[in-house]
Amino acid sequence: MRNDSKFSRAAQGICVALAMLVATSVPAPAERWPAGGPSLGGAIAARAIADACPSLMSEEQIAELEFYIKKRRAEIAAISAEDAASVNAFAPALEAEYARSERCTDDSEEMAKDMLERVERLLEFDDLESNPNHR
Repeated sequence: MRNDSKFSRAAQGICVALAMLVATSVPAPAERWPAGGPSLGGAIAARAIADACPSLMSEEQIAELEFYIKKRRAEIAAISAEDAASVNAFAPALEAEYARSERCTDDSEEMAKDMLERVERLLEFDDLESNPNHR
């Protein structure tokens, strides 16, 4: 069956996932995030929460989130311009939703810290793979 849709399936999935994050009125506690590694939407939300809650993360931790977000966006863009356009279309709404000061709740802060830990683990693993002599 031919897909006449303007967006690819992956782009549609990204749009749905980002829309679901934005649509929720209360951020999901960390234990409700899918197990495994970090997600682009989760990292964008965590970065925005860090803006809303200034004492939550250090500048170094915020830089790690920003690096991961930039890296994931570049990876998506290299695979599909449509998927990159979808992310670029939904990211500002996601950022605006999570950057509000009322997002400084225990649940939001827990989610942001959980996502930061996932990003840090991934970046550490990537560093070890690219530099086996790194300790």
